This record gives sequence, C-alpha cells and structure tokens, in this order.
Amino acid sequence: MESRLAPSSAAPAGPAADVASADGSPTKNGRTRRRTSLASPRRSLAGSRPSADTAAALTQLELGLSCAPPASLPNDERLTPASLFGPLHAEHRFTVDVAASAANALCARYFTAARSGLDASWSGERVWCNPPWSQIPWWLEKAWRELRAGCPLAVFLLPDNRTHQRWWQTLVEPFRDRLLGGPVSLRSRFVPNRVHFGTPEDPLAQRKGRPRCGVVLLTFVQVSTW
Repeated sequence: MESRLAPSSAAPAGPAADVASADGSPTKNGRTRRRTSLASPRRSLAGSRPSADTAAALTQLELGLSCAPPASLPNDERLTPASLFGPLHAEHRFTVDVAASAANALCARYFTAARSGLDASWSGERVWCNPPWSQIPWWLEKAWRELRAGCPLAVFLLPDNRTHQRWWQTLVEPFRDRLLGGPVSLRSRFVPNRVHFGTPEDPLAQRKGRPRCGVVLLTFVQVSTW
C-alpha cells in the first residue's frame, strides 16, 4: 500500500528535475504524460552488466537525487489487495510498511507522509513497499542505501511497463536475477495477470476497471541474512 507524500517545498533540481520532467506534448484531454529521464550516476555503470567488483559498483549506485521528490500524483494511492500481500507476508515476515497511511497500512509498524519512509532508517527491518509510482527513483535509491546499511530485506511492488525507463535500466536491470558476488541480491518476479488495486473511495476494488499495466516484485536481500 502507499500513501501520497506531502508536496516538496523545494523545486527539483539536477537529476531530480529530469525525473520529474514531462513527457513531451500534452494528451488530447489536456493532461501531460510524465517521463523518467535520468542521467547515469557513474560512467562505470553505463553498460548493461555490473563490473567485476560488484561491491564497489553497488557502493557507487547513487543517482544524486539530493532534493526531495516531487509531489505524488492523485492516482498514486493504490491499496494492495490481501490476496497478493498475504502470501508475501507469510514468506517474508515483514516488520514495516514504509509507504502507507493509518487507514491502509499492511503492517503494525508503518511510515506515512507525515513521517516519510524515505527519511526513516530501515536498519534491521523487513520492509514492504508499494511506493508512489510517480516517485520510484527516490524509493529505489533508498532501498540500495538501506540494504548496504543494515536492512536485511525490502520487497517493492512496481509497474511492469516501465522497464525501458532510465531508473530501471540503471538501478534494476544490471543487477537483477544474477549471481553478483556482492552483499546484496536483487530478484525480480513478474506477477501474472493484472492486479486490481483498491483506492481510498473503493478499498476492496469492487468497482473493477481495466488496470493499465501488470506489476513486478523486486526483492532486495542482504545475502548474508537470507
């Protein structure tokens, strides 16, 4: 589950401005599409494969998103159905939901917009995260930092139709489902069919429309703890 984060007081700059930039011309109904256009963090990560020294590569895996993320979008608040979360919780024993609200948190401990999971430490936590999809690069960068700093596990639920975007190509594709030999393992699992998320107005997703995309689960694990 996720909650909308409070709007940032500072305008995004640098790479964050690229992340928040619009996707060309407005659509017919006047809305503007969003594109993630992200500069590569280091030349050493420009290729599609990790370097031989994976630990060093992961240490360099920062996007330089020093400013706060842009305000999340109205459709960011997706309530994860129990049918999807239940088996994952049984498998991973989550201790905290880092992107939630008091009304929709899936764990007894959770972070909200008032105390953002982007700012809190995840050390020692087994994390569940369905982040605002308009802020994905910030959350993935946070995951890499926290896994190196003592978080044993973080499972992310993300859209599966953005694998062409720079955040996926930089933070996910070079490392997923490979024997990296470093301190962090990243596994991906594309969920079959399309998930019907609840909303604050329809928590059980009874007014089912057609979801625009499927979802993928990204599981970050400290290798020594798994």
